[in-house]
Amino acid sequence: MTNGNLEDLQYIYIHFNLKDDSNDLNALDHVSAIKASNLILNEINKRIFKNKLEYELLVCPTEVGCHKIKMLVGSAFVLGVLQGEIVDFSKGFVKGLTGIELSSYIAGEKIGELLNDLWFSVFTKENGDLLRIDNNVGVMDKIIKLKSNFYLNELKNSNLDSIEYETKTNKKISRDDFVKHISEDQIKGLDPEYIIRKAVIIKPVDVNKDLVWELEDIVTKEGIKALLKDDDFKNKFLTGNAPLRNSNKDDVITILTEYKKEVVNGEIKKKEINIKKVYSLNDVVFSKIPSDLPENTKWSEAESLPMDEIWKLER
Repeated sequence: MTNGNLEDLQYIYIHFNLKDDSNDLNALDHVSAIKASNLILNEINKRIFKNKLEYELLVCPTEVGCHKIKMLVGSAFVLGVLQGEIVDFSKGFVKGLTGIELSSYIAGEKIGELLNDLWFSVFTKENGDLLRIDNNVGVMDKIIKLKSNFYLNELKNSNLDSIEYETKTNKKISRDDFVKHISEDQIKGLDPEYIIRKAVIIKPVDVNKDLVWELEDIVTKEGIKALLKDDDFKNKFLTGNAPLRNSNKDDVITILTEYKKEVVNGEIKKKEINIKKVYSLNDVVFSKIPSDLPENTKWSEAESLPMDEIWKLER
């Protein structure tokens, strides 16, 4: 949000058409629409404009008993921030959503109108169209999820007949068409990441079950909770051919850890962590670390590794 003076003010109206106008609209429907509008504009700013836009969304008072929400969106930012790579990245999404070139909005200093048009397009375009604009890039995934949640919530109101969006153009979405604006989670797989680690065994698994081992990286002190996927080492360990120390000295293991992740609705989520290979336990070396490791393999280093923040592992 901005502390400056709003410019290029644009009004947004959401009109809930009821089957029976004698019934008042549930206040939660108003809250749901305002919340969804704010979250979606935030995601548009984050995903399409890399948080370079400064704007405000204000809720205006409406007449008592009126089933219409009136909001005001405006911009108070320096147009110069929209240049270079931001424009190159954003322009395809802007043209796909609004039908208007981003350069036209910038030339006319119509950023409030730009946000208004993007808001209108997201709420009124069917999700299939939004996915085609995105072309599997993933920019629209969170936006689509937020919109889906809104329409799912509105389906709970059995008295709601349609929702009408009123800006410089109007579009009415009938209740029967809500389903076109509701989608399953957008899930995309990512290539695994690998780290060679030397770690202290905190809690081993001494039964033949697929349970989590608990370790602590000697260098980074990160806690690691992972499934053991090295069947050869598992067999040695369970049969006593790879025993732990009979002393108070730490048991140290050298391993290749695999981080499997996926993107769910635009957010990176942990899927699982695996111990893909055990190279040594204490003074016993089972195999040397090969030179043909996966391409994106990293070695545990003293400074924070990128996935340490992504995974936020607990000890």
